[in-house]
Amino acid sequence: TPAHPGSPRLTPAHPGSPLARRLLLPAVAKLRAPALTALLFAHGALFVDLGTNYQNLLSFLPYFLAGHLLPPSCWSIAARPSLRLGCASFLVAASAGTVALARRGERGFGGVTFADAFAGVSETYDCFNGFAPDAARRRGGCATLRAAGQRAAFYAASAPLMAGFFSVLPRAAGWWSHPGHMSMFIYLLHPLLITNPYVMRAVFERLSALSGREVNVWSPADDGAVVSAVLPASLAVCALLSTPPVRRLLWPLTQPPLRWMLRRGAVPASRRGPAARGEGGSS
Repeated sequence: TPAHPGSPRLTPAHPGSPLARRLLLPAVAKLRAPALTALLFAHGALFVDLGTNYQNLLSFLPYFLAGHLLPPSCWSIAARPSLRLGCASFLVAASAGTVALARRGERGFGGVTFADAFAGVSETYDCFNGFAPDAARRRGGCATLRAAGQRAAFYAASAPLMAGFFSVLPRAAGWWSHPGHMSMFIYLLHPLLITNPYVMRAVFERLSALSGREVNVWSPADDGAVVSAVLPASLAVCALLSTPPVRRLLWPLTQPPLRWMLRRGAVPASRRGPAARGEGGSS
C-alpha cells in the first residue's frame, strides 16, 4: 500500500476518523521501528486520558499498521498446506475450548469459569475503546499495569487466531465469499448498528429475558448458552450488512471521498494512479 494520505487504497478504520487514520498510518510507517512504536503508543494510551475516539485510534493502530507493512508475498506463504493446517488447528482448538468452557458453566476448568474469561476479555476490549465496565473499575480501571498486561496478551493471542481465520477462508469466490469481501464495509457500519438506541434496547431486553437478569453495557451477558445463541444472530446481521442495497444506501458513511476533506491539489498527480492522471485505457 503506498504510504501517502491520498492513496485510495488506504482504508479508513472508523467512520469518524478517516482523515486522522490516513495521515497517522503513513507517518508511523516511515519510522525506524514502526511496529514497536505503534505498540508503545497503544500501551501508553492506557495511561493518558485521551477520550474514547483517540483511545480507539491508538489501540487498534498496530493491527492496521501490520496490514499496511506486510508484503503481498505473505499470502503465498500463508497458503502453504502445512502452515494453513497448523494455523487452522489452533483456531479450531481455541474455538472448541471456548465452547467447552461455556458449557461447563460454573464448574469451569482449573478454577476458571466462562464468566471469568469473558469478563477478562470484555474488560480488555472495553479499554481498547476508552472505557471500562464496572468490573474493571473495581480493579483499578484501564490506567493500570494489569490492564497493560492484558492488552499485551490480547495482541499476542490475536495474531495466531487471525492467522487461523485466514487459513480457513475459502479460496474460491462465490456467494459464500461476498460477506468476507465486504468485511471492512461491515466493520465500519457495526458501530452505527450496535450503538443505535432502538437496537440496543431491543437486544438488551431479549438478552435479559434469556439470562434471567438485567443485561446492559456494564453488565454483559456471560451465560454460555446465551452467548452461543448470539453467534448465529451476529452472522446473519453481517450477511445482511454485506448486501448491495445496504452498501448503495450507506456508502457515504464508510467511504467519504477525500475531495470532501482535502484541499484541491493536495494529492500529487504522481500518487493518483493511472486513471486519475489520464493514463488509463484499454490494453
